[in-house]
Amino acid sequence: MKTIMFECEIITPMFLAGADGRYPEIRPSSIKGSLRFWWRAMNGNLDIKELRRQEENIFGCGGKVAKRSNVIVRTTHPVWNDNFYEYLLPHKQKAKSKAFNVGQKFVVFLSLSIENYGFNISMLESLFVLVCLLGGFGKRSRRGFGSVRILKKDGEEFGFPKCSEDLVKCINTINNDYIYDPLTDQISLRFLSKYTCDYPYIKEIVIGNKVYSADELVKMIGESSHLNVTCANGCDSPRFASPTYVSAIKADRNNDSKEKYYPVVTSLQFAPPAGIVDDVLKKQEFKRRIIDKY
Repeated sequence: MKTIMFECEIITPMFLAGADGRYPEIRPSSIKGSLRFWWRAMNGNLDIKELRRQEENIFGCGGKVAKRSNVIVRTTHPVWNDNFYEYLLPHKQKAKSKAFNVGQKFVVFLSLSIENYGFNISMLESLFVLVCLLGGFGKRSRRGFGSVRILKKDGEEFGFPKCSEDLVKCINTINNDYIYDPLTDQISLRFLSKYTCDYPYIKEIVIGNKVYSADELVKMIGESSHLNVTCANGCDSPRFASPTYVSAIKADRNNDSKEKYYPVVTSLQFAPPAGIVDDVLKKQEFKRRIIDKY
């Protein structure tokens, strides 16, 4: 069995709770769920039967023909400050909830018991990096919360991707169909005609302009979401998760001694339940407000 150890830093407030939902906890099941989701999102060229077959053989499944996961996740988690709360809706100063704070660190151990279906330990490493870059963990992770960067791998300083060129190299470890266009500064699919399945796979990724604090970033994302309300960006009835993810990259301080945060906007294939119409213009305006804020 091969194992990788990652030391991680929380860069935007993280609302990730334990089984009782009351106290913050870094849960292996949450991380494994995110790995599974983003693996699926990067394999939109597979038909649904093949996708499920490979997913079950890598990550396991229940039911009558249960299979054990080949991916094993163990974690530590930071000491939670009993007095620390954050707003889930910072642009409205509403919905305070317990959270892990920016700057807190935790460790993730990823193991792969069997390499099958072309999925190896290098791909698992890239997948975890992409989960940290594109998704984050916990509540409101689609709106900038719960973003993480990797500081060290197996005790050595880790070169965490900080630009689109680095990001696409990481994605290509799993799927070579994604390319970076320097003219548009976007990552997109090379052969879109291959991607015909009606489930949410990655169609486009773009990194926006800098802001100077985590608070400013999540507030800006919340304001942009509030100004562009549409069922195509997610709704409660019928329940439909937003196909647009916004996460964060944190850059190291340079000569001006200022921290910088960059929003990462990932657009998934629109695959809504019956009755939800794709409001393309409002989705585009939502992304534009985030990407071109400054």
